[in-house]
Amino acid sequence: MLGTNDTDKDVHLYSCGMRLALNPQLQGTVFYQYNSLNQTGRWNARLSWEYRPLSFLYVVFNDTRSDLGLDRFRTTGVIGKISLMKQL
Repeated sequence: MLGTNDTDKDVHLYSCGMRLALNPQLQGTVFYQYNSLNQTGRWNARLSWEYRPLSFLYVVFNDTRSDLGLDRFRTTGVIGKISLMKQL
């Protein structure tokens, strides 16, 4: 029992993921997670490309959806990152 009201809840967290590689330089990752307590589902997809040795381009997509009765929420985002390794 938890909280001031001594409530008892079953919470289930489901997740699955997959990683795909076209070659060692180009890879994609997809991850999904669902939380039964707040009925929230989350997608996370990432594409990474090594365009030269130790230099990467990343693109990440995130999508979160909640269904709490009459209230439905959705958050979507895209993030990009470029890293460059230069040897002297």
